Amino acid sequence: ANARCGGDNCHRGAVVGALLGAANPIPRPFLEGLRAGARVGEIFSRSPSGSPA
Repeated sequence: ANARCGGDNCHRGAVVGALLGAANPIPRPFLEGLRAGARVGEIFSRSPSGSPA
C-alpha cells in the first residue's frame, strides 16, 4: 500500500517500519538466525516494548 501512495514512499516506509518494529516483538526465527541472537533477545527483553516472541 505504501508504494502506491506516491510521493516520498521510501521515507514513509522507513518510518512505518520503525514504528511497527518498535510496537511488535522480534520474531523468534529471526533471532535464531543470528550469531548474537540470544544477546539481541536479552537486550530487547529489557526494553519497554517487551520481550521477543
